[in-house]
Amino acid sequence: MGVDIRARCTSTGCNHNVPLKLVLLARYLGSRHGARPEHLKPYFYCPDCRSAGLSDENVAFSYYACTAPHTLLNDEGEGADSQRTAA
Repeated sequence: MGVDIRARCTSTGCNHNVPLKLVLLARYLGSRHGARPEHLKPYFYCPDCRSAGLSDENVAFSYYACTAPHTLLNDEGEGADSQRTAA
């Protein structure tokens, strides 16, 4: 994987942000899915802005070098056909 990604709301006064769980994201979207902003943006929204009735589409992504070990996509005991879950 090589990077950590953080999704951040850019709406004025919000700045809600969250690190993405890349292993779960790869399981949900597929390990060959792109990780550029235009590939990820359709899947993300700001829950704080949405609950306040504001535009929730102002999401930006920040990319960082990995700082912690990551789990393998195929954990022990899970087959390739395991059920997908949302990130």
